[in-house]
Amino acid sequence: MNGGKPPKPTSIRHLGERLRKAETPSAADLAGLSDFRARHLPVLLSTFPALFESLRDVPHATSGRLKNTATIIEKMRRDGTRLPTMQDIAGLRIVLDESAGRAMQDRVVQGILGKRVLVDVSCDDRRAKPSTGYRAVHLVGKRDGLCVEIQVRTYIQHLWAQVNERLCDCWGRGVKYGEAPIIEMQKTAAGEISSKEVQSYMMEVSEAIAEAEQIDFEQELAGRCRTSGDQMCYVMDALEDLRDVLQRAPYDAAAAEKARAQMQPSSDGPALSLFIYDREQARVLGTHAGSNAELLSMWRDLDIQYRSQRNIEVVLLAATSGDTLVQTHARYVAGAPDLVGLRRRRKRRRARFAAWIRAAIHRLVRW
Repeated sequence: MNGGKPPKPTSIRHLGERLRKAETPSAADLAGLSDFRARHLPVLLSTFPALFESLRDVPHATSGRLKNTATIIEKMRRDGTRLPTMQDIAGLRIVLDESAGRAMQDRVVQGILGKRVLVDVSCDDRRAKPSTGYRAVHLVGKRDGLCVEIQVRTYIQHLWAQVNERLCDCWGRGVKYGEAPIIEMQKTAAGEISSKEVQSYMMEVSEAIAEAEQIDFEQELAGRCRTSGDQMCYVMDALEDLRDVLQRAPYDAAAAEKARAQMQPSSDGPALSLFIYDREQARVLGTHAGSNAELLSMWRDLDIQYRSQRNIEVVLLAATSGDTLVQTHARYVAGAPDLVGLRRRRKRRRARFAAWIRAAIHRLVRW
């Protein structure tokens, strides 16, 4: 399927049906899926310049990725999504600066729509209708006939999502979609904690984030300073609790530095980097850099090598720098989380300086 005339939608649909139904997909069908995914790479890379034009003068970190084999098949089996209409095989993520709130998030969304970065766009506002606590704005449209998804997150929405990703690594990917954790209780130094309790706590934090952002949004519309101090204190306390839950080994500075050094953007656009990630261990097994053609070929080969190990992700990421990648996809350059306890703080701290709050939240991204 790669190169030459694009395959017909019916052939892609039949391919998706075979992959969805097969207990063990055939090598030919997996190769067909690899070819179909590869067609999205030029589209993904070509979206960056148009997107950056719409983000001019907006502090942000933006990266992109192609969905891996395991998650594509999982999605088709989980909710019956058809392969030709899967919206996020090519996906970009925009994380706004920590000073930006919902008003800036709205302006960024309108800017992307105004610049026609994608066509036939639909907007999925998950702030109003969160997906099991996850909040963001997703834009889904087409570019060169293929679907592309753009996620727009505020800094604190992104922080919550990163914590949730780590929980999914520990307790199963289904946690993201409202399924029960595969581990009911977790032994820690402080005793046992219930994974369902942590899930409930995550929902509580999500609601607190929404309330804090709504307060600031209303104040900003009224032309006043953002005044969600008390609510942000609560959110910060909650995030500190979750940091305790997801405490990990010291920040893997060597892995992060390797990721940064490997990414050498050219004037033509973002650089690619390839990661092999073990979900169960929540650690990176290897990273690779090279030309786009080299990485695409390596990506295919590694996909075949690890296809029987569902806990292994082979991920192809695109970003303008390694630092950007660390901001948007920290889980691929950080150590494994270690569940060591949940300390619920009954006594909430009173209002603090906003700058101090932002600094505390900023530190959490680095774990």
